[in-house]
Amino acid sequence: GNILIGPRTALEVSNASNMTIEGNYDHHVYYGDWSQGQNFELFGSTPITVQHNVINGSSWPVRGIGGEFSYNLVLNAGHQWLWPESHARIHHNLFVGGDNDVGGITEYYDQNDIRIENNTFDGQMSPLMQAAVNWTLGSTTLRSNAFVRVPANSAAASSGESTTWISPCRSHATDATSAVSRPTSWRSISASTAVASS
Repeated sequence: GNILIGPRTALEVSNASNMTIEGNYDHHVYYGDWSQGQNFELFGSTPITVQHNVINGSSWPVRGIGGEFSYNLVLNAGHQWLWPESHARIHHNLFVGGDNDVGGITEYYDQNDIRIENNTFDGQMSPLMQAAVNWTLGSTTLRSNAFVRVPANSAAASSGESTTWISPCRSHATDATSAVSRPTSWRSISASTAVASS
């Protein structure tokens, strides 16, 4: 693996195939007014496997993953932890902290067949966090995830009319003061609600 530490340190892989990114430590360090950085920029690259990395800091730690993203630690996002592309398999990761002022995992575009399963989302009670998962267009499977210390209105939210949640069962959301209950709508999954549906 590689160790990258500094302002705007990044691994950029664009329109590539048969890539593996494994065992790296990438820490985007803000100095003064530095901003708008990313750690892993992966648009258009498939098949790709990104695993066993520590990805720390920046506005967008991971953008454009359209393959397997597993067993990673993603820390301290300014805007989002991750932007997926179609066919992404996001599983067994730990997403922790940062402002996440737009949403932890966010999808603005019509990307489909995305699976978000068996991850832990720890918002660390950031007052700016909008949602751990924020979807506008496309479809995703959201299953068997843990949402902890997510202080905003939603652990998972959809603002777009064309958004489809597919089989979002067995995800759990908890905070220090709330009991677990069944939601009545998928438009907004409260941080104090267990996701359970068939």
